[in-house]
Amino acid sequence: MINKLVAEWVGSLSEAEVIALCVAEDVPCNKIMSIADIFKDPQFAARQNVLYVDDPQAGQLALSAAVPKMSRTPPQFTNVGPALGNANHYILQELLGLSPDACAELRAKKII
Repeated sequence: MINKLVAEWVGSLSEAEVIALCVAEDVPCNKIMSIADIFKDPQFAARQNVLYVDDPQAGQLALSAAVPKMSRTPPQFTNVGPALGNANHYILQELLGLSPDACAELRAKKII
């Protein structure tokens, strides 16, 4: 019942009106943000929630930073993870039993 009442109330107002009314009554609220909203939001920037790193293969990447940030034990970013295709040899040859020649052919055809 309460969900229906809230949904009807929210549905009868604009996003800006809902937020203004909630803020006026000290009700925590915010809109649901798109990725584009997050990248231009000053609060996300101030809290350093987006971490920009340079990857030798992919170039600059935007990643979610660790949350929460601890003053005594701040998170340490070490790498973006393994490169695309780093397990090809293991998967194709060790697990699937393809020969080195078969793998070379797949590379030549730009399948892998």
